[in-house]
Amino acid sequence: INLSEIGIEETIVIQGSETEKLIIHLEKIINCYHWKLYNYTLPDGSNKFVNVPCMSSLRMLQVGLFGGQRIQHAQWLDAYTFDLYEPLPPTPSQKWCSLLVNTDKSGDEHISSIPASVFEALLDERKFQLETYALPYVPVHYENDENNTTYDKIHPLFRSFKRASGLPFSDTTYSKAWIKVLQGIQEEFNKIVPEERKHLFVYQDDKGAFLAHHVPHSLRASWITHQKLYGHLDYTTIGRQVSHKRPSTSSYYVKMEHKYMENAISISDD
Repeated sequence: INLSEIGIEETIVIQGSETEKLIIHLEKIINCYHWKLYNYTLPDGSNKFVNVPCMSSLRMLQVGLFGGQRIQHAQWLDAYTFDLYEPLPPTPSQKWCSLLVNTDKSGDEHISSIPASVFEALLDERKFQLETYALPYVPVHYENDENNTTYDKIHPLFRSFKRASGLPFSDTTYSKAWIKVLQGIQEEFNKIVPEERKHLFVYQDDKGAFLAHHVPHSLRASWITHQKLYGHLDYTTIGRQVSHKRPSTSSYYVKMEHKYMENAISISDD
């Protein structure tokens, strides 16, 4: 999508040290949205047929990258309960919010922490679903399994407008969006790094289809690795955040480069 053609300017600023920062001016972005031509309700109460680039899959992926949650946790968040412990919009100074994850492999719900900016994106999703898309919710069974009595019926926050059943966007749908996101990252990343650091985040199979080297679940590993190696978060806290019962499970997710390991051992030895 050529941003200048639609009057949008976008700049990414990545702050390094106090004196170093990287500025990336985006002239175009990958079309990784789900589009829906529909008679949407506008803020003034009127209705208008318009094509909207929906953010649902991208918001699901954010919950994985910035909160370490399984994407399936985000996929099955309930529109009416995810903010049960954080009912008000975040204040400007607030950095983290409480997220009620209503489904889990253990069969129990749990509370996790999510950055305030991501929490606001979830509030935006609910506003879109309830006020703009504005179709009444049809509560559904988890995984569309009527025999699953582990959870009550769910009103999926990320309800898909492609499925009349009221179910959330499917694994395939957000996986395709994930590949598109990586294509965009790859293009911008390889513009700014030295030749020896250029990297392929996606590749083409023998039929020409684009595939990702890492599946969306790797976002969970990225969060755990980052918090452990650079934030020095203990495994007990990590486990509670990502719903791991044993520290060894969280430890398995940590991906350590050899240079980092050498440096850590050197510091320990000193």
